[in-house]
Amino acid sequence: MTAISLSLPRDVSAVLDSIDLSQVRSSHGWVLRAMRADGPALVRLLWRMLGREQDVLDAYQDTFCRLISLGDKEGEAPPRGYLFRTAMNIALDMRRRRKVRVEHLEAAALARMAFIQSSDSPRSAEPTLVESLREAIEGLPQRLRDVVVLRDLAEMSYRDVSRILGITGGTARVYRREAIVALAAKLKEC
Repeated sequence: MTAISLSLPRDVSAVLDSIDLSQVRSSHGWVLRAMRADGPALVRLLWRMLGREQDVLDAYQDTFCRLISLGDKEGEAPPRGYLFRTAMNIALDMRRRRKVRVEHLEAAALARMAFIQSSDSPRSAEPTLVESLREAIEGLPQRLRDVVVLRDLAEMSYRDVSRILGITGGTARVYRREAIVALAAKLKEC
């Protein structure tokens, strides 16, 4: 079994390294600085939320495209927290769309099997533990979900989590504890 890389693909990293800030319009220099500074943490976060390389790359691209499309004030970057919140929201939207698509395809497949066979319809496969955990995280209240995603999936320190979310480090710890208890209860049901 091959290990999954949680970093930027080599070709993307090479492009980022080869771009000189002087080549970039001064109003968009913040994008390149953000990609270099927060790109690896952002990719780690997206890998753990999405689990598929193409989805990660799409979400990464969509995050920066969305931020660029907002426009900037004299080359000023949006706050770092906004970058991560945008990425989290894009990943959650992708997961929701995928879930709807999968449910639709499963329903269509079951209907086709029922049509082909007059016997009992096959059961859908049990979700994996990782997928169950992703769904459980998705179902948490936003304040708890944000802390778990940033702390555990993006592997950020409590200091960074508290700065991004605008809460104290102690509050981040309390929210994380509440989230872990809620996740344990949800996974126990599964």
